[in-house]
Amino acid sequence: SYIDAAESSLDISIYTLDYAPITEAIIRAADRLGSGKVRVAVESSYYYNEKYTSYRDLESAGITIVADDAGGTDRGLCHHKFIIRDKSAVLAGSTNFTIACVNKNNNNVLVIDSPSAVPLFQQEFDQMFTGGKFSTRKSSSGTSSVLDISGIRTEIYFSPYDKPKAVILREIARATTSIVFCMYTFTDSDIAQALIERKNAGVDVRGVYDKLQAGSSYSTYKTLSQAGVPVKLDIHSGFLHDKFVVIDAELTAPVVLTGSYNWTDSANTANDENIVLVQDKTIAEAYFNEFEKNFTAAALEEAEAVSDPVLLLSRVGFDDGAVSWIEAFCIDDSTNGSGADISGFMLEGAHSFGVVPDGTMVRRGGFVVFANLAGPRDPDKDNAHIMVSTGRLGNETVHGRIVLKDSAGLPVDGMELPASAELTGSCVFTRDSLCMDSGRLSDWTLIENGECPDFSLHTNNVIRMTGM
Repeated sequence: SYIDAAESSLDISIYTLDYAPITEAIIRAADRLGSGKVRVAVESSYYYNEKYTSYRDLESAGITIVADDAGGTDRGLCHHKFIIRDKSAVLAGSTNFTIACVNKNNNNVLVIDSPSAVPLFQQEFDQMFTGGKFSTRKSSSGTSSVLDISGIRTEIYFSPYDKPKAVILREIARATTSIVFCMYTFTDSDIAQALIERKNAGVDVRGVYDKLQAGSSYSTYKTLSQAGVPVKLDIHSGFLHDKFVVIDAELTAPVVLTGSYNWTDSANTANDENIVLVQDKTIAEAYFNEFEKNFTAAALEEAEAVSDPVLLLSRVGFDDGAVSWIEAFCIDDSTNGSGADISGFMLEGAHSFGVVPDGTMVRRGGFVVFANLAGPRDPDKDNAHIMVSTGRLGNETVHGRIVLKDSAGLPVDGMELPASAELTGSCVFTRDSLCMDSGRLSDWTLIENGECPDFSLHTNNVIRMTGM
């Protein structure tokens, strides 16, 4: 395998890892090369999740893992899926190192067997692993993203500093005959509008969406469909997890863009992502054939409306500057009040992490409280809310961001407390308003002396948010 062929080093950045054969191959490499020659940078939400034991297996083998909260508050996902081998080759694409992604989901892997691609990936990896810099804390090295690899035009870009969306829009605008894409999550309205414009200009535009993601209210599936773009829903038993587009496949110099980058705003502005552009007929044919296979097997049907239970961070309580609890309010359980399963939802901060246990149900109007259950507890609060242990809660600062994620690791809501706040004694922060925008940083106000406002919600429920 690619990993077993390593002769001197492996630098790995991965969003999720739970596939035993890959874990075992990485450990074999560490045994063969020395544990210090195998380095790993990961997304913290899975690293801290006790269900993902592969990380502990790597560390037991002496491998150092750096999670994306290492240098401070995380502002996005470490969403990479790449391996630098022996400073001479790079593996990239859409495939997480998980059982589902390898065996069930539709994915792609691109191996660039050339040292020319390594410096760009290396400087990205070194910023994360050595510098502890992720997301907006990273910066470009100034090295050109445009390469010539054995006569093949290749471009490599990273989020957020390279702003890859501009490259996607540039290549879409250049299309003259066709654009085909397979995309797991596609919510970016600018890219959707660019595709519609090319379709209206006579370019053959077609696409395949993941069925579950297409049902989201943020998805562009209906926007493109209603504009007359032939888009289909992948209906095989796994996810369509690909993130690629092929442009002008019929011409002599077609372009493929692939990598970890979903077509979302967070992929462009917050996450650690990569996009590889390759202008090559043979490679484009391989991706075009994969598209045609997926498009032929997909269905032209209405996406089923998929609405995760909407949990919004509603309050956070501090005690002498340290978080004592964080509360999330369920606006809508998507079942008309019958309750919804929120197993695997995660609360993540600079120094805190909590996972909602399997089998946890929440109803519209209910609350979920994340707290260090080993510390002091309020019997009234315990009786009134679903309690979730965070274990590490208690060391957030006012400069930290706290993110609520769904079971797939996608941001549901987040907050950032004002740096000007003076946290002394016991105090509570609460929202000025509850918004429905996924992952949006919301305004927060310090409530003094336990005085809290009422909120009238779109569900016609009036919630009294009481002080500590």
